[in-house]
Amino acid sequence: MPHGFGGVWSARVVALTALALTAVALTAVATGCGAANSAVGGESTLRPVETALAGTSYDVRYFTEFDDVRDLAMGDAYVYAATARGLLVFEMGVAAAPRRVLRADGLPSDDATALHVAGDGSVYVATRAGVARWRKQIVDVAPAPPVGLVLSLATDASGSLWACGALGAAKRMGDGWALLADSTGCRSLTAAPGGRFWINTDHALLSVHGDVVREHGADSGVPALPLGSVVALDAHRLLATLPTAPARGSAFAYFDGARWSTHVLRGGSSSGGALVPDAAGALLLSAAGAHRVTARALRGAT
Repeated sequence: MPHGFGGVWSARVVALTALALTAVALTAVATGCGAANSAVGGESTLRPVETALAGTSYDVRYFTEFDDVRDLAMGDAYVYAATARGLLVFEMGVAAAPRRVLRADGLPSDDATALHVAGDGSVYVATRAGVARWRKQIVDVAPAPPVGLVLSLATDASGSLWACGALGAAKRMGDGWALLADSTGCRSLTAAPGGRFWINTDHALLSVHGDVVREHGADSGVPALPLGSVVALDAHRLLATLPTAPARGSAFAYFDGARWSTHVLRGGSSSGGALVPDAAGALLLSAAGAHRVTARALRGAT
């Protein structure tokens, strides 16, 4: 269904826990190690990713228990944390306290809610009073997008900035923002290779390619809504967590570019988890550990 332009998430996370979890994910993504999953019918068995990973890793040496961490992002040499007390900038491989960027340094507000690292290395920081672009200093500030509390930021193939919140998804255009119609309840934004862009909302998953917006909802075969974490495997294929999961397992929706299917992966955590991109597909991070999920394990199952 074409569209036109026309559950606030909040979590308190001790910075040490959040950064350690991110370090596991980022190290695994960089190395691409781990056993593949085996599929039988619509079920697969998840195997933990080995803890002895080759490649570069960094210790988290500095943290604070008093920061409300809302989002984390990684650049070429830095890890960034959006907190209720500004932007924290951690230099990787350096045993030094993080730099804290505040309103006095140019942020629209100290209350940062979401981050995105663009292809040129710029870091977009959403705050309650606007969105700033950071390149070792604040270089640009945009007004607050009309989406409510910003939960997610991303850039599309043209380099345009998008913001996502309970009131919808909006695209930066000129000095302002254009709100996408029928995008209320926006949960997350996911960029895919080839210029495609996905908007995850409470009622549908929207595919944006250039000026064309298509809706994937219950009528399109999406197994259940709202979807949880969404990872683009390539220009057309998607993997997403489903809101309900079996005992000692995880449920996924898989889109092969033409149709949707449901899959159960045994061995994960029934308490849910988050998907992050991985060289071989995606990593599921949960209370049961880190597990690799590949398209090969899902292909052909129903």
